[in-house]
Amino acid sequence: MSDSPRRVALTGVSGFVGTHLAKGMLARGIEVRALVRKAVPWLPAQHPGFTLVHGDIRSPQAARRLLEGADALFHTAAVVAPWVPRPSDLLETNIGGTQVLLEEAAAREIPSVVTNSIVALDPYPPPRMIRLFDHNYYLESKRATLDLIRKDRQRGQHVTALLPSGIVGPFDHRPTAIGRVIREAMAGKAPPISFSGGMYLIDVRDVAEAHFLAVQATAGDYVLPGEFWSLDRLYSFVAALAGRQPHQVQVPAWLAMSGAALLTAWSKTWTRQPPLITPAWVYSFHHAGSRNYPDDTDRLGLTPRPVADAITDAASWFAESAGHA
Repeated sequence: MSDSPRRVALTGVSGFVGTHLAKGMLARGIEVRALVRKAVPWLPAQHPGFTLVHGDIRSPQAARRLLEGADALFHTAAVVAPWVPRPSDLLETNIGGTQVLLEEAAAREIPSVVTNSIVALDPYPPPRMIRLFDHNYYLESKRATLDLIRKDRQRGQHVTALLPSGIVGPFDHRPTAIGRVIREAMAGKAPPISFSGGMYLIDVRDVAEAHFLAVQATAGDYVLPGEFWSLDRLYSFVAALAGRQPHQVQVPAWLAMSGAALLTAWSKTWTRQPPLITPAWVYSFHHAGSRNYPDDTDRLGLTPRPVADAITDAASWFAESAGHA
């Protein structure tokens, strides 16, 4: 698809990427039909060209209503969590929901862009010891949906996968795991320990722009790695923004992994809420610096913003939001 879409179907509008993507589409004068399950306070109740379609992402009927009159599909919805009490919910949403949407889009010959994750390119499965504590269903779902996309493309469908790294920036309403780290560090409540590791980060506004570019480009996989930031650098940078001194104590990765295993066990047996971090995520952060990801930003025609700007804008937005709470 070479022309800009005029009317798009969007999932995940209440999420981080979806919020920015919807705003960008509306600013371009593109009509947006967005699938939601319930009211979202930060979405406009009424906006010319913005229509809410109520339904479940796993429902073919909801998918048909969403795609009515659309000439492009942006699928950004997913359960993003280090741990969930019911893995079947995550798998059914992330894999089953994607399959339903792509099947309905293919039946109407509507080009699609699906938000995946750079973690789908990581070695899989994780080491046996990690899997004993943490199956990492999120990673499993992202690999499975990437396989779905590639198979559909082999059958001639115009479907593209975007694989961004950790996403950061303003208007992180929920917030994301990275957003929580920034918010807590701004408030002087960052975790007291750190370990050797880090993550690749990219500005949410660049990820939203990449969707718009991708739907007009040749269908394929586009990897958006951004920049690598060590945990120590991230904590120090955010602490400086808040006028604080970082107070993290560096511990070996194996000790951090042991602590994460205890947190995960506590979540499973008592709180039933996602832990701050899981063994699989400690393992991923510890090895992230050695990953050699491809970078398709030039191929897509995207010029990413500095991640420092994204973190600064995120910190400012969290501070402003806290002031209005």
